[in-house]
Amino acid sequence: MITNLEKLKQITKGKTVLIMLHGKSIEGLENIITDLKDKDIVYASLNYFDLMENFILSKINKKLSYVLDCAGVKDENLHNYNVKRRIPRLKNFFACQENKLLLTIKGVIRKLTDQENCGDLLQQYKDKILVLDSVGIDLINVPNSASILIGITLLARAKKIIICGMDGYLGKPNNSSSTYYQEKLYNEHKRDAFGNTDITHVNGDTQNFGLMMPSIIEAYCNILEIESPEIYNCSPNSIIDIFPKINYNQLKNIV
Repeated sequence: MITNLEKLKQITKGKTVLIMLHGKSIEGLENIITDLKDKDIVYASLNYFDLMENFILSKINKKLSYVLDCAGVKDENLHNYNVKRRIPRLKNFFACQENKLLLTIKGVIRKLTDQENCGDLLQQYKDKILVLDSVGIDLINVPNSASILIGITLLARAKKIIICGMDGYLGKPNNSSSTYYQEKLYNEHKRDAFGNTDITHVNGDTQNFGLMMPSIIEAYCNILEIESPEIYNCSPNSIIDIFPKINYNQLKNIV
């Protein structure tokens, strides 16, 4: 029987994976996405991933192949967020007939099942859900969700990883909104999750990612007994410099 981890490997192994994050610089991808229409690229994103499909991939009639949803939400906002955001987003994702996977964690599954009565939905689409707690992905000692998505992409044996929208931010939290792609819509998502768009962990995430990610990647590659794939940060002005930075013209040649 093929496991969902093996399905992810079938989607990803030996291919170029383009990870779509929410930094404002991903506008550059939106501008050149039609040039990638005929390229053999696997697209992945996380949390508020509907923005990526609606505004970027829709231009070339493509969909995300896998997504990570483990977005943190305040307890008092959780029910409203699930009903208004997460459940409709997942229903749309599952309804697509293409070969695709939701990556998530037991805590999200448990809350959707116990608190939102979504057990039937999750059971119906169990072949499209990969729960990460049991596949060797470190869910605790990591700087942010993006690092988990990169880790599972390593595990799935991608040949090359290109990360777009990984800009980083070290300024004041209440000034961070302008650094996000589709700022108005992103803030609406964040307000539903936290009740306040000033709440952000991007400062700490940026610092910790730079400090922790090189050793995390090394550890994964040692455990998997693989060479680290080529990893590029296609965010030319990013303050995260642990990967080679490229611009969008270079991206078109690299893929």
